Amino acid sequence: MRKKVLIALSFVLVVMVSFELGVHAASNIKLIINGKSIKTEVLSVKGTSYVPLRVVSENLGAKVNWNSGTSTITITSANSGSEPVTTTQPSQGSSKSYPVNVTVNSGPMTMTISKVTLDPAYKQYESFSQAIQVLTLDVTVENTSVDPVSWSPAYGVIVTNTQEQTQGYHYSDAVSGDFLGNVKKTGKLRFEIMGDLSAISSFKFMIEEPIGSEYETVGEKTTTEVVFK
Repeated sequence: MRKKVLIALSFVLVVMVSFELGVHAASNIKLIINGKSIKTEVLSVKGTSYVPLRVVSENLGAKVNWNSGTSTITITSANSGSEPVTTTQPSQGSSKSYPVNVTVNSGPMTMTISKVTLDPAYKQYESFSQAIQVLTLDVTVENTSVDPVSWSPAYGVIVTNTQEQTQGYHYSDAVSGDFLGNVKKTGKLRFEIMGDLSAISSFKFMIEEPIGSEYETVGEKTTTEVVFK
């Protein structure tokens, strides 16, 4: 039975990486386990399909247990002699925020960073996303001209003092892209952190130059250091 559980986990992975579908749940996606059609919701987010782990495990005769104290999912096969398969989520600590006052200027574009937050358990979709570590910036981005300008801070790169490099386009709010004249956008830039989140005290933020309506550069590449501890 342990082998079947491992097969189930592999099946979930294959489902996750194999479908290129829409952003929301697709009613025409079917889940079949050992020839049996299983009635369950399959969600598709940004081209990735998600199947509930509990549904797959229990339909293969395994027991699923959630320990909120240790943030641990334990899957145990029906064979009492088999070893449990365990996955652990990121540490469920509390987030910490630090006020800053940093301004980035490039041509007509201005970005103000007002706060840095270290969140050890961010979930993009509360009901089913896995918690991840993120460094979040509260920002206001403004085109100070009347001309159309394209600028994308979310596609910029940060390099932390812990020597980790990451981009924010996967999880950030819509504060990048086209600014059709004197437009201001306010929101959050989120950068996933794989290493020790608590050890980060500063980072360098590198952003490509803004582009005008004729695809000409209207500013410079910028590198800004942000220190918040």
